[in-house]
Amino acid sequence: MDDSYEYLLVIGGDGTIRSAVEGLVINEKKHKLICFPGGTGSELSIYANTTNISDLIQSLLFGRETDVDVFLARIKLVDNHYKEHYFIANLQIGHFALGVKDTPPLAKRLFYGSGYMVGILKAIIKRINRFAKIMAVNKEIYSGYIYAIHLGNVPTTRGGIPIAPLADPTDMKIDMMLAKALRRIEALKALPKALEGTHLSHPAVIYEQLDRLHVLSEGDHLAIDGEYLGMFKEIYVHHSGKIKLLYNHQE
Repeated sequence: MDDSYEYLLVIGGDGTIRSAVEGLVINEKKHKLICFPGGTGSELSIYANTTNISDLIQSLLFGRETDVDVFLARIKLVDNHYKEHYFIANLQIGHFALGVKDTPPLAKRLFYGSGYMVGILKAIIKRINRFAKIMAVNKEIYSGYIYAIHLGNVPTTRGGIPIAPLADPTDMKIDMMLAKALRRIEALKALPKALEGTHLSHPAVIYEQLDRLHVLSEGDHLAIDGEYLGMFKEIYVHHSGKIKLLYNHQE
């Protein structure tokens, strides 16, 4: 990346933005990020209010800068291989990750973020609750069978679904929405509440705001920023730093 430029404009979905963020962090670049949707979902663009050309121009002319959090996930896969990924939107375990895996590429091309509903519904049919143990610093949050875990740095996923409605990407916290084991009919009944962002009162939901998290699993599905990564056994997630984001501020 040319250090003579102040801004880096990224046009794409969450995976493309994540790749750009990883490049900035790993190479210790100081470029300020501008996001514009060009994929199936761009949750940072939704947060920054730069989802159309008019808003993008407005941000370039009159926008403000804010420091947004970056998290690092250290992952042990079921085949005992290790991966590390920086991320800025979300990390998903269980049903949500299976939904990413089972969304047909054609559905994403035709319907963008809404196309993920195909995968979400398929995952409700296929999902098997799996055992996991979730820990924070000096604290066990939950141990038992889970349906899904969503770690959200921004409030939305899948092009605007408010799964982590309290998330603030400037507070150095990751918002964890954990759904305990659900039967298929229970998951289907809970889906409308999740789509509306009113699911936090559901008896199966645990919601925590954390700066680090450790997840042990018997083997479950994993996705980061819309990219399916396979089955994992262990994940450490912690706050890694901040990057500057240009956003379209409106009074």
